Amino acid sequence: MYERRVTPAFLFKLQFEGMYQYMGQIASDRHDSVYGLAGGGRFEIGPFRLGLSAFYGRGLGTYVALQNASSTFNGGSRNLRYFTGLYAQTAVVFGREQVSAGIGRVKDDLLPEDRTDLSTSNLKYQTGISGAFYHRLSENLVLGIDYFYFRTDWWGGAAFSIDPTTMAPVASGGLLPGEKQVVQLVNVGATFYW
Repeated sequence: MYERRVTPAFLFKLQFEGMYQYMGQIASDRHDSVYGLAGGGRFEIGPFRLGLSAFYGRGLGTYVALQNASSTFNGGSRNLRYFTGLYAQTAVVFGREQVSAGIGRVKDDLLPEDRTDLSTSNLKYQTGISGAFYHRLSENLVLGIDYFYFRTDWWGGAAFSIDPTTMAPVASGGLLPGEKQVVQLVNVGATFYW
């Protein structure tokens, strides 16, 4: 991590990190690894603030590293998925007010075996967009209103046809249209600083 205030009105911070975790399966000779790289920066120029970050890695999970979830690995093969994330947050501070906005997205890649797995539709993206306004009533009390848009997209299950001999479903190589879920939140509240 590196931080420097160039002038009283200009500050920047840079941070880079990485992780690696060896994994072995109990009572098996199977082994694997989880790894990731991340980097970001924060810039303050007078009343303007900007934060940017990105990460990439294998087996990272959508919320925590090594998350035990189907979004992290294929349920049958236990092969780990690759993740890519981007995030930007900005704010303008003027007097007792602050206006801020942000956007971020994480992408969960498909594995080759996901295209033939008839049992699931895998996570594709999680996207968040936010906006907020804050007013500082005093040194200890801030009022705020914020809006958050959250969307999850899935790749879609494996397309299939019915084998006329066995009447069993057989993967045809493509994907069905993916599902999506949207949640929108508005929050009004106060923060008290001790």
